[in-house]
Amino acid sequence: MPQYFPFSDGMFRLQFRLFPPLRTAMHILLTALLKCLSLLSLSCLHTLGNRLGHLAFYLLKEDRARIVANMRQAGLNPDTQTVKAVFAETAKCGLELAPAFFKKPEDIETMFKAVHGWEHVQQALDKGEGLLFITPHIGSYDLGGRYISQQLPFHLTAMYKPPKIKAIDKIMQAGRVRGKGKTAPTGIQGSNKSSRPCARARQPSSCPTTSLLRRKAAACGRIFSANLHTP
Repeated sequence: MPQYFPFSDGMFRLQFRLFPPLRTAMHILLTALLKCLSLLSLSCLHTLGNRLGHLAFYLLKEDRARIVANMRQAGLNPDTQTVKAVFAETAKCGLELAPAFFKKPEDIETMFKAVHGWEHVQQALDKGEGLLFITPHIGSYDLGGRYISQQLPFHLTAMYKPPKIKAIDKIMQAGRVRGKGKTAPTGIQGSNKSSRPCARARQPSSCPTTSLLRRKAAACGRIFSANLHTP
């Protein structure tokens, strides 16, 4: 009996059947698609993301209703333009995974035009303190994490929730575990894995829950944030 899995744990929850024989084919197709997209400039990806997001606004009624409900719960006005912008920014963020996973780390580093708050990171490095980066789901934290890892003298461990579809997880691991990047699953085991190097003046890149944050903060000297911007 085949199981139904969501294509994404995020905003877009596209349901489809995933048969075991199709996993290899799905991995090959997704890899080829992302590699092709990684050849495009960031501005082209953002233009494509805007168009796909606006199309999704009209096609994905359940997601549109969910966004409206969330905005109202947050005390925001869910006007049409703002909801369209949410779809567009989500699509742009998704397309940014292509260069994040398949561009060379050195090429990703050149994509960043401005960095804010790095002096706090450098201060901790000079003192030999551990670092903990809290990465909100705003913009591409995969691109940001890759940039940060390029600036550090040691590996950066990113905590993440493994997707239910193995083909997607395989692509994510291949894209993240390269250069100075490492990964650890969310949960106690992943928290322990990333806290140990933090205590040795190395750093995990993200912490998804408050309870884990308290544990990590106890192992790290301080908590810093850096805002990274791409054009």
